[in-house]
Amino acid sequence: MALRLARSINQERNISVGYGVSFDFKPFTFAQYREARAAAHKMARSSLSMSAQMAVEAVDDEDMPADVEHEIQGRFDHALLLLLIMRYCRAWSGLLAGEEGRETPAPLEVGYVETLLNTYPGVADYLSRNLLLPFQMVEQEGNGSAPSPSGASAEV
Repeated sequence: MALRLARSINQERNISVGYGVSFDFKPFTFAQYREARAAAHKMARSSLSMSAQMAVEAVDDEDMPADVEHEIQGRFDHALLLLLIMRYCRAWSGLLAGEEGRETPAPLEVGYVETLLNTYPGVADYLSRNLLLPFQMVEQEGNGSAPSPSGASAEV
């Protein structure tokens, strides 16, 4: 008898991060998540300082200095969240931009998203946990071929 967790990773989600701020995400598949991870990994490694890049290239991954490994992981986490927001977030609400008294809703653009993530790391952590957890569970479960939204395994 086979068991499968009763959840769908490919669904619309609204994630409220508090203070009246929320993100509306369109569905994305496990394959799209994995592609974003690969792109984020490239971005993380390419944005390292020259000395950190040398430390990465001079040794095997198992022998990489801990501080460089932590730097790569931090940059990877940031890049992955930013990529997923820019690719799959339809809209956000509760964020204002402009001078006090003449504020308007902040547009969903890279600069504003980065400012939010850098200014409020708790928001970034919460959003990351809630956005990525279903995909991490599928990964942990070892079932990368979760139901397809339009194929024979489509959920109705």
